[in-house]
Amino acid sequence: MRCSSLHGAVSYLSSPIMDVPRRLAAFLILSCFLLYFLVHGSMTASLGEWMHRDDDVEIQRDFSKYVHVKTILADEIGLEDPNRRIIIVGDIHGMNDSLHSLLSSIFYNPTTDTLFHTGDVVQKGPVSGSLSVLDFLSSSHIRGVRGNHDQNIIEWRTWMEWIKSLKGGLEWLDWVNRKFDKGELDDEEERNMKKRRGKWWSRVPKGWRMFDDHYTIARQMTGQHYQYLLSLPLVLHIPSQHLYIAHGGLLPYDPKRSVDHPKQPLANLPRIITRTAGSVNAVELDEESMRTAQEVDLLKKIPQNSDPWVILNIRSVTRSGKISRDTDVGTPWAKMWNKTVKKCSGFEGAIKKGEKHDGLPCLPATVVYGHTASRGLDVHRWTVGLDSGCSHGDTLTALVVSGKDLASNSWKSRSLSEQTSLSMGFLPAGGGDQPFSVLEDADSADVAKRPKKIPFSDNGFGHLYSVKCHQP
Repeated sequence: MRCSSLHGAVSYLSSPIMDVPRRLAAFLILSCFLLYFLVHGSMTASLGEWMHRDDDVEIQRDFSKYVHVKTILADEIGLEDPNRRIIIVGDIHGMNDSLHSLLSSIFYNPTTDTLFHTGDVVQKGPVSGSLSVLDFLSSSHIRGVRGNHDQNIIEWRTWMEWIKSLKGGLEWLDWVNRKFDKGELDDEEERNMKKRRGKWWSRVPKGWRMFDDHYTIARQMTGQHYQYLLSLPLVLHIPSQHLYIAHGGLLPYDPKRSVDHPKQPLANLPRIITRTAGSVNAVELDEESMRTAQEVDLLKKIPQNSDPWVILNIRSVTRSGKISRDTDVGTPWAKMWNKTVKKCSGFEGAIKKGEKHDGLPCLPATVVYGHTASRGLDVHRWTVGLDSGCSHGDTLTALVVSGKDLASNSWKSRSLSEQTSLSMGFLPAGGGDQPFSVLEDADSADVAKRPKKIPFSDNGFGHLYSVKCHQP
């Protein structure tokens, strides 16, 4: 709305000839207009975008640099070869010694192993450890996803690069960093910083804490480290294993609607639409292609799975469908995922029109994630939570899957009672509400000899390895 229009609306609202109902309606319209921009501005800031003015021109800056999803092809991991492995490591949090202890215990070989991580590779541990972890990951081109702490560091470094690009910005940033390092920021500068006063302090986005660990790591990491973090997506999708890796998690359906609502991806047969010469055609797919297409739809068509904040931070979902970072409210998203995927009954019944069929027209997919150390290892049939609290002095855990484990079909060959019995050996009691721990006061050597075996993908197995972490 133009300023002149807004002025006219206000003048009209105050006109003595305007009756009360019309004045009330105009007031409500004006309030909604202002509320929209207030809420929209708040949401934008929370996603790493920031508004400021340069020479009376309002400019929106994006410090987030999100990459939504990257797809890993089958030949990139090579699990058709029984000697190849994928290794997925939980939240490292700058614990460099623990990371290399874990990799050593599982005889990591970059020639035959493909290493992934679940994000939050830095922070909480020592700054030097975070930089060492980034050295290893970036120089070895290790794949993974962003965590919420990684994201904070990306945003700080992107902000720093922007400040340096401004006239006088590099000099100011060097000056203020030196002052802070020497403990020489005077009271006036402290006040200016807190109140975001002055030419430079006003360019610090509201709510950002300058000089915290995120800022320090962002400042000290190299350009190679920065480019590595920028390359990390929010989600890795490995269609050949029907596997997602995400830091916080994903949802199997939009909780604002029923699970079998027509707009839910798992409630519909996936289709590929082609447009030729003005006509629209649906391409029929084989089962594997349908499954992959549905997995892609799940990322694109469930709104929460396209929301960076949700993917990075989700732990639970409230009864109203609100996403929460808390573990003590609502329902764990992993419980929702397993309950929903359990209803997948395949595509055949849905393809045969007119036939009644139970369940959902889908096939299951697995999510491996981190972020929730308070629940410890959180292992279920179709979700594996790997944040086992290394930065708190607990353990660092990896899920290891080999081509041999997948080729055996040994899980499928077991009877239902055998599957249930084995599942109870690794699943937490009570359906997963309580944390499950691999370690029971065991040292690293013991753990390396006693991996936990879990079902993985459709018919294969994976193994969980953990090492004890020692706080520096």
